[in-house]
Amino acid sequence: MEVGADRAPGISEFATRVGLSWTFRSGTVPGNGYRALPLSVVRFTPRLDASGAAPAGGVLRVPLVVDRQEGPDRVDPRRFRVEVSFDDGGRWTPVPVAGSTALVRNGAAKGAYASLRVGATDGRGHELRQTVIRAYRLG
Repeated sequence: MEVGADRAPGISEFATRVGLSWTFRSGTVPGNGYRALPLSVVRFTPRLDASGAAPAGGVLRVPLVVDRQEGPDRVDPRRFRVEVSFDDGGRWTPVPVAGSTALVRNGAAKGAYASLRVGATDGRGHELRQTVIRAYRLG
């Protein structure tokens, strides 16, 4: 399952494009029953200044906070793969991850934007892939 959206120009300089895709197994529910799908999203929660910037050239700690559907198929992601791009997703570079924190080495170009992409898997083989173009600015 995939969803994505481009932000209309002029609304914000951040999150100009967001995309998510999930891979999971699903079946039917008897009758008119309901069962939550095992969907998760990752919130990137770095400490930024009031203008949404992080220092250029330094290492930024980016905690990864997982929000997920409640239900019997709820399983927390266990492995994260994070990448950063400083050219709006043209080229991606792997980022070290310690537990649930990515350690992003910011580029040196002040005024540039950092885009973030994360992949995560859980113990049942469910997968999440999420991209945020222009997650923050380098100051």
